[in-house]
Amino acid sequence: MVPDDRPAPRPVEPAPIDAVVCVGPGPVGIALAAIEGLRGFTGVARIEVIAVPDAVAPLRRVLGAMDRVAVRDEREVDIGLDRTEIERFLASRGADPRRAGWYLQQFLKLAAAAEPGPSWRLLWDGDTLPLRPLRLLSDESPPRPLLAPRGGHHPPYLRTIERLLGAGSLAPHSFVHEHLLLRHDLVVALLDAIRARAASGVPWPAHVLDSIDPRDLRRSNVSEFETYGTFVHRRDRSHFAVRPLRSTRDAMIVLGPTPATASLLSLSRRVALATFEARHRTSRRGRWRARLGIRGLGRLIDSILARSAEPSHVAVLDRMARRMQE
Repeated sequence: MVPDDRPAPRPVEPAPIDAVVCVGPGPVGIALAAIEGLRGFTGVARIEVIAVPDAVAPLRRVLGAMDRVAVRDEREVDIGLDRTEIERFLASRGADPRRAGWYLQQFLKLAAAAEPGPSWRLLWDGDTLPLRPLRLLSDESPPRPLLAPRGGHHPPYLRTIERLLGAGSLAPHSFVHEHLLLRHDLVVALLDAIRARAASGVPWPAHVLDSIDPRDLRRSNVSEFETYGTFVHRRDRSHFAVRPLRSTRDAMIVLGPTPATASLLSLSRRVALATFEARHRTSRRGRWRARLGIRGLGRLIDSILARSAEPSHVAVLDRMARRMQE
């Protein structure tokens, strides 16, 4: 196991890594904070932001002058079909067409990772914040991508993978997380393998959709992380270096959508990653925490803790907190 909880900041990665972040509809503050965190805590060489059309202009206004960050309209990434075609496919199968964006962002990330560029591509969920320095590659030579595995497999993902690749997972864990480091040549090989099993002239994303079991189409039924991880693991079971990594998906409940710098700092003492899920914004639990004044008490305690923190760490979290106001 590779530990992740050492107190000293991580060095810049020994190999260039580009990050790919997708931004959907709605407020962009959390995505902006995630980008600040990637710049400050991961040492990535460049960040490519792929956004829905309505978010492109506000993102470019904020990020346009930022070094090592580029914003692309999702329509600029050629995957062979668009959001409307995905919506029509889902509607024709009795599924909710509003789920089209959930599928599209997975296709966009894989397509962007397969484009020419550095050997390593970090796929990062736009609603997840890194809260402390995060190492992505092992210290070995050659380095291996560090994987923070989750528990058991989600059966619908494996059914889709078996249809796509002809075999399910052999790994003892899931590859699904809020981030995954991909090797460029292996992403290309994965997409080639999917295309090889598709009918002539059918875009690979359309083949992925058509490979989903009809009984699974209305739920979570395909994962770009699980698909890539399974494909790579079957080729080389030693490809990933496994390490523990503490994270939470309840950050919106605990801190709300616009936490103070001190609150992020306090949370960073317990977890390395925090996901602010939009569906938790108006949760009953979150409303009761606000009514009881728990957040206010927490901020008072956090401000005391902040006095002993590393200034560079606080500076990154402060920029992230400011972005979440936008």
